[in-house]
This record gives sequence, structure tokens and C-alpha cells, in this order.
Amino acid sequence: MSNKVLLIFPGKYGTKDANMPLSLLFIAKPLIEHGFDVVIRDCRLHDYHEFLADEYLCVGLTVYSGAMIKHALEVSRYSKKVHPLTPVVWGGPHPTVRPHEVMQEYSVDAVVVGEGENKFLNIVHCARRGSSATGGLFVSTHPIDIDTTAHLPYHLLDFENDYANARDKFELVTSKGCPHSCRFCSAEVQYGRTWRAKTPETVLSEIDYITDTYHPRRIAFQDPNFFVSVERVKQICKAIVERKLDVELSGMVRCDMISKVLPQVLNVMYEAGFRELAVGAESGSDRILKHIEKGVNTRQIMAAIKRMRRYEFTPIVSFMMAFPDETETDLEQTLSLYDEIKREHPGAMINGMFPYTPYPGTDLAAEYKCKFPDTLDGWAEYEFGNMQYADWLTAKQKRRFTAISICVRVMFVNQLLDKWTEGEAVVRLGSTWSQFLGRVFCRFFACVVRFRWRYRLFGWPLDLWVWRAVYTRVKGQPV
Repeated sequence: MSNKVLLIFPGKYGTKDANMPLSLLFIAKPLIEHGFDVVIRDCRLHDYHEFLADEYLCVGLTVYSGAMIKHALEVSRYSKKVHPLTPVVWGGPHPTVRPHEVMQEYSVDAVVVGEGENKFLNIVHCARRGSSATGGLFVSTHPIDIDTTAHLPYHLLDFENDYANARDKFELVTSKGCPHSCRFCSAEVQYGRTWRAKTPETVLSEIDYITDTYHPRRIAFQDPNFFVSVERVKQICKAIVERKLDVELSGMVRCDMISKVLPQVLNVMYEAGFRELAVGAESGSDRILKHIEKGVNTRQIMAAIKRMRRYEFTPIVSFMMAFPDETETDLEQTLSLYDEIKREHPGAMINGMFPYTPYPGTDLAAEYKCKFPDTLDGWAEYEFGNMQYADWLTAKQKRRFTAISICVRVMFVNQLLDKWTEGEAVVRLGSTWSQFLGRVFCRFFACVVRFRWRYRLFGWPLDLWVWRAVYTRVKGQPV
């Protein structure tokens, strides 16, 4: 019997600039420690028809809600076709919130709810003993000690061919969950209102290993909120300064933390290498911010932007719009806050103004009585941001919100291309020719978009649809 366990990240084949499948590395670590031979394959980069030709003891997929389910179904069904006796297991965010829906799928033998490190290991042990996990629902009720997840088996990934972009942005997770009460966020569904973090010593040990082994230009902390504990941040940053590590850092932070933290903390963050800080502004309407329980107001958002400019951090800001109860005044306040941020901090990057897409299990989705697909095949057509289930919007409103969203994205991508070196652009876009055409194309459309934005011309966005179609073709994934 094979001792190989296959872990799959579903996705559209041909995607460029794919991020590291960290969730699979978390699952792989205990499997390796128990003697299993683990293989990770990313469907965005590899044809599943080829790697599923081999025999495996067990096949596991991590699955997120939305269009990823379409690709997960294709892989699972093909796996059952060629290896009908090999158990197929789904885990991740979607099976956690809709487990019984997933259990109805004939190509899925078992479902893991919650953190999958230990439960999937149990399933694989059953498979090695010849026991059946068919029809099983495995619920993780005891949070794992996050320090035990340190030093993920990065060696399972091909950094030369698949994840060459990791040299520019090596991803690291140092905590799970978030204690804040944002009503739209999926973190509560996954972890509750809890936050578990690795000790500073553990984080520093990982940073030492990553910098010594992979020599990245930047380490991107992928925690939902890296800065929950300011004291932990200070300890980590001070130690990095003492080590004299030559690496940039980035992470996600709340505006209220930046606006009130002591200057000494911001200074040591900068000295340690922090340059980009991602913040969720969400809305320019204080009424909307209060309703979604973001816990910040527009005054705090601008205070954070001003402090980031003063201390030379680049904010990466995201917004939402098209809430069911959003008024025209609310929307204009959000557009105006975008303008105010850019005036205050010209280097600020607004990475998106995304139409609100409800996430199953969240408090806000329940209040709005949002509709969701009731089958996996229905979920396969559900794409976050495309508003097909936003029945509170008219067709005209959907076109307008689409135009606004693409306008913001065009300006962000153009700014991003200006920041990248030619080498970074080649790695992310595929070739020297592609990066050259990308720069010319985006600069042209950025001029058009700036005119649209200035005069709020968001009707009939035919030119924007052209930009989106080309972007999707080049990147291999939607905007």
C-alpha cells in the first residue's frame, strides 16, 4: 500500500503569480512527523489529470467558499473516477461552515470541520490501517497549540518554478483568529472571537530559518491581525533589529491601533523593516462602520493614514460598498474618503473597493437574510464580488458598482507596476514582453480611469470591461 498522501489546492489552471498554499503546509507538518510521504500539488500551476495518475493513500483538498468549489469538484470527481477506493477528504473554510452540504457530494468521503491538522492525520491513519472513513464528519473541537505549527515544511514547495514570487514576498502565519467583532468577517466563523499567537521566540526562530534558507526580500505576515498584542510586536521587532536582518516586513493592522500606539512602537517597527501595512477601512460612512461593528470611525482612519505618512509606512487600504442598507450619501462618503486618503498620503495604495459579498455563517449575512446556493454545484458558480446573489441591487446599480470596483483596481495595479522592478514584474507576469505590455496597457487605462473617477462617470463601463478581460487573461484569474 502506498504511503503517499496527496494534498491539493484547487484552482484555475494557468494562474500566474500564485500565492503559497499555506493551509496545506499546516496539514502536511504532522503527517511528515508521523512518517507519511506528503505531496503537495497546486491546481493553479499543475494539471490534475497528470498528478492524479499516481497512487495515493489518501487525497485531501482545502476548499474556500466561492468559485474555488467548481475546481474542487472537478478534482474530486476525477480522483474518484481513476481511483475509486482512495478516500477523498475536504477541509477548510467552506466545509467548516457547510459540512452537511459537502457530505452530499458522492466524490467526498470525509469532511473535516475546523482546524484540520489532527483530524486529517487521524483519517490518514485509518486509511493506512484499512479502516474506512467514508461518510465521516470529523469535527475539531480543541484548538491546537499554535506554537506546534511552527517551521512549516516549505521544502515541499517548488520555489524555483512554482512560487518564484516568494523571493519577493515570503508568507508567514504567526497567529490565528481575531478578537474584534466585525460582523462581515469570516474569521469569527472559523475561530470565534479568539486570538492565538505564537510566542515571540517561536516567530523569531521561524524568521531566522526563512531568511537563512530562502533569502526573501520581504516577509509578509498573513495573520488576520498581526498587531493584536502590541507588546508581542515590540519584542519581535526589537529582536529583529538586534539581529540586523536585511528583510522588509508587511502585515495587516487595524486603524485604531496605528492611530493610538506610542511613537516608540512605530519607530521600532520601521527600524525592524516594516514598510507596508494593510488596513481595512471598509467604508467612508460612519453610519455603515457603526452598523458593521468595525470598531473604528473615519476620524481614526484618517489619523492612522497621517501617522503612516509621518512614519514612512505605505498603507494598503481596502474598502467595501453595495451593502443592502447603503445610501447614496454613504457611497459618496466612501468615494470621498478614498480621495482624502490619496491627498493626505499620495503613496497610499487602495487595493480594492469591493462590492459586499455575504459570507455564510456571518452575523451580517444573517441580518440581511442573504441567499446562498444550497448545493455544491450552485456554489461552483458563486464568485465573491460579482453580485449575482445581491438581489437588493438593480442591474443598473450592479453595473455602477462594477465600474467603481474596476476603476479602483486599475489605479492600484498601475501603482503596483510602478513599484515593481522589471525582474519582479517578469516573475509575476510571465515574461519581459508581458511586463512591458502590461505597463503600457495599464498606464493608458489609468488615464481614462482618473478622468472617470474625477467626474464620477461610472455608467456603461465598456472600456473597464475590456481592461478586466485583459487583466484576467494575463493573470489567469479574475480581478
